[in-house]
Amino acid sequence: MASERGRLDIKSEGLRWNELKSVLQLSDEALATLLIDSYLQTDSPRNGTSKRRKGSMKSRKMNKATKTQSFDLSEYGVQFPQQERENDLDLEPVSAIDEVFNLNYGHSIENDATRINQTTLHPAYVTDPCAASRESAYIVHNSCLIQLANQNPPSHCNIKNCRADVSMVKKQTGTTVYFIWACSKGHTIREWSSQPSLQGEGHLGDLILACGIVMSGCNYNQIALLFKLLNIDCINSESFEYFNCNFVQPKILSYWNSEQREILSALNGRDVILVGCGLRDQSEDLMKFLTFCVLDYESNDVLYISILDKDSVDVAMDSEKLELQAFIQALQSVQASGARVIEVVTNIQPKINNLLRKKYPEIKRSFDMWDGAKFIGKTIVQASNHTNCQNLLPWLPEIINHFLETSKTCAEISGSLWVSTDEEAFKDSFVTGIIHHTMNNHKWMSGQCLHGPLEDEDAFPWLQPDSPAHNQLKHVLLDKKMSSIIGNFSTNRTTCGLEKLVKYISVYTSNNNYYSFEEYKCRVYLAVLDFINHHNLPNHVDDQGQETLEKTHSSYSSQFEYQNKQESKQYLYLPRVVEKIVGAALNSLMGGR
Repeated sequence: MASERGRLDIKSEGLRWNELKSVLQLSDEALATLLIDSYLQTDSPRNGTSKRRKGSMKSRKMNKATKTQSFDLSEYGVQFPQQERENDLDLEPVSAIDEVFNLNYGHSIENDATRINQTTLHPAYVTDPCAASRESAYIVHNSCLIQLANQNPPSHCNIKNCRADVSMVKKQTGTTVYFIWACSKGHTIREWSSQPSLQGEGHLGDLILACGIVMSGCNYNQIALLFKLLNIDCINSESFEYFNCNFVQPKILSYWNSEQREILSALNGRDVILVGCGLRDQSEDLMKFLTFCVLDYESNDVLYISILDKDSVDVAMDSEKLELQAFIQALQSVQASGARVIEVVTNIQPKINNLLRKKYPEIKRSFDMWDGAKFIGKTIVQASNHTNCQNLLPWLPEIINHFLETSKTCAEISGSLWVSTDEEAFKDSFVTGIIHHTMNNHKWMSGQCLHGPLEDEDAFPWLQPDSPAHNQLKHVLLDKKMSSIIGNFSTNRTTCGLEKLVKYISVYTSNNNYYSFEEYKCRVYLAVLDFINHHNLPNHVDDQGQETLEKTHSSYSSQFEYQNKQESKQYLYLPRVVEKIVGAALNSLMGGR
């Protein structure tokens, strides 16, 4: 390879060099630049094997200790010494995903964007956010780009009185690649960019990538690793945070606020039955945020989403109190829209129950019957552990089935979703009925069992009157706490309509990540938008015209269930959100980071 200072002897590699140069149609200098750039972008493999071997040995040693890591000595009063530091460091916690992947991958969008603004020949600019948000993009390999770039390249400078030789240089910024043809005297002849420019705010692909990471519920490091495995250049984490904080998050929040206003405005003058539940972002000891979701019981349409930051409300507040605050915010917002709240359906929530009883007596209070079945079952199991009370346990299935049947019958007698049920009749049928039925007494002063004659009475493990087991059963069913909530199951309501929405939120807000309050809200709202736009999709039909089923696990019944499979999603609302984000970037007056 000739140069002004001498000749570089590449010995036996000369043939391969010339073959590659011929295939790529590059000059010696351009090929050398390409190979050097490619090497600098690839992690050096030196010493990698020995490090990996050492790491694997360490991993094997640590695996022997993992069996005891789940054993918590703090339950036995053992306190390990805390690491001492001179100063209390104010650091953001590292998420599990960030700790595992720990990538330093990608390019900054700053330096090249500044350089481009200083040249006289600019690449294409984004001018229409609507078109830009819907423009197709492709994966193009480097060799194909080089082949295209070398189709009829300029050989000499076309500037007046300058006939210097022209060479091509490849530059990268973020996810964008530039080809610049310049002569040896510094004249830029031609400049081409793989992406339209956002006029000082990076390039369209960089911004779309930041949108995609957030709006798909993913984590930056996960996508960066994917790009690294595909050998695709990526924006670095600083550039992602810049786009996310300045354009992506604000516009997603703005889009949801507009949707929320439309939802509430449509409630004016309506009677509604609310079904709601709270969702923590983490376990009780790590909880930072709490979301309370409110749906229309009839249609399962989302009515309001309340999200609270524990630090901004009260650090000492537990999840139940925080959930109560979030519920109050949701209830008052729905009422302020002009809707009349007839009934509220939740899981067993004593604090919400007491609030409605004292401050909103006109609102009917109902609890989820499946939650009630689990609560009663747990109570019976605990009661059977008392001395001489083992005979209670065989009655557990019978008691639960009677509870569910009584709730269903009481709701059917009312005849309408909107007619209030008779709570006292429900209490008498369930509580009094179970107390008498378990000791083989099927008639009492206020009623009787609804079953017909029993075929084999001797097969039942009847409880003796005033026996320890029967007294414990009466104690459980007539307990003050049980009596205060048992009537709330008379409506046969469930919160199952919330199960799918909770799944959506869980997917978009993975526990393996740490979020700021703004980012957490943003991801919850994205999950809600996904649910709103897709929960009423038509059922999927196969080639024979038959509806297909899918198997899913229900957290309410704690078992797998079959349900109709829906048609594939189209995500037609996403381009509208991206359009607003691109428009914000174009309208930004910020000159840099």
